[in-house]
Amino acid sequence: MIDKITDLRERGNEQLSNLNDRERVVKMVLYARESALLEALEFVCRKLENLTKAKWRTLRDLAPENRRENIDDSSA
Repeated sequence: MIDKITDLRERGNEQLSNLNDRERVVKMVLYARESALLEALEFVCRKLENLTKAKWRTLRDLAPENRRENIDDSSA
C-alpha cells in the first residue's frame, strides 16, 4: 500500500513539469491537498502495520505453548 502511495506522489510531480504557469499553480494547490492526504494515509498505514505486527507478537506470546505458566508447571 505504501508503495502505491509513493508512486502516486511521483506521478503527480511528473505531471506538474508539463504544464504552463497558471495550470501549474492550480495543479500545485490541488496536489498539495492530495499530497497531504496521501501523507496522512501513509502514516495511518504504517501505524496499522506496526499495530498488526505488535498484535501478532502478543498473540504469539499468549499462545498456550508459549505461556510462562505452562513452562513453570511442566518443570515442577
